[in-house]
Amino acid sequence: MKLFTVASDSRIADLAVLLESASRVTILPLNVIPFDGNLELTRELCAIYGAVLCKTDPLWDSLGCHVFGKAAHKERGNDVKAWRYFRKFNSLSLVEGDTVIFLDANSALLADPAEILASCGEEKVVFGHFSKPGRNVSRFGMYLINALGSGRLQNHGYGAGFWLVPAGKLIPSMFEDLLQFQEIASLIGPAPEQGVLNLVIALKGIPTALLRESTDHLEYWMIAPKSDLSEQVNEFPEGWLLSRDGKQSERYLAVAKWTGDYHRGVFAFPQRELHFIFVDAVLNKVAHSSRLAEQLKLLFSKIYGHRIA
Repeated sequence: MKLFTVASDSRIADLAVLLESASRVTILPLNVIPFDGNLELTRELCAIYGAVLCKTDPLWDSLGCHVFGKAAHKERGNDVKAWRYFRKFNSLSLVEGDTVIFLDANSALLADPAEILASCGEEKVVFGHFSKPGRNVSRFGMYLINALGSGRLQNHGYGAGFWLVPAGKLIPSMFEDLLQFQEIASLIGPAPEQGVLNLVIALKGIPTALLRESTDHLEYWMIAPKSDLSEQVNEFPEGWLLSRDGKQSERYLAVAKWTGDYHRGVFAFPQRELHFIFVDAVLNKVAHSSRLAEQLKLLFSKIYGHRIA
């Protein structure tokens, strides 16, 4: 099994939290796929945590540009190019017959990935959550998918912030075929990489499930930008448990993901408390690297809103 994420210096604070959380639950190295060429701090951080900075396969940049061109992602502003999100799929080019667990950089890994794999089995591609209506596939695309038969795409499809792919279930050639079709964008919604991921899954009839459907003791937590005060997390020797409205979940958290403009200082309780547990440990580990430490302190205090000593 191999763990993957996508990051660069523009998301160095997110990557640091993910690396720290992963180091607590597994000895597997995190494979970091470059989001862009700004990697000076990323290299330094990866060296500290024993992470692997990966090479990129040109196929995925070509596919991203083929589907979306080089236009800016409308939902995120002019600083983010949609085609770069396809770099997540480099994980499929680098596995060499292993199972893939992919996590967005703005996540924390809270359970042993071996336990996640053991509980999910090796039959289905497993996702953390469903996507919002209209984000993955256009109305025309959904019409064609439904014409293929029932069950090709559950709900409105899945988000691509977390996915577990058993060996051989998704391979690059399945995506490469899309380069033959000039009008592929007419089938896809505004979310770049997850639209194509869901389309390939539907076309190939690949079995899928949510994490909650695959295991009776693990769950995935999407943390809203301003999470309700009724949501809290508590750490136990066996793992992290989420409580809502005072009722404690019976499932341990496998992954927590921050959403929205959290990186623009929108943190609220309880995200900040969970986040800072990892932030504090990160700053201790990078203290000997002055430039990296100062940059992370600046980001964690001025943008993420933590009080840094």
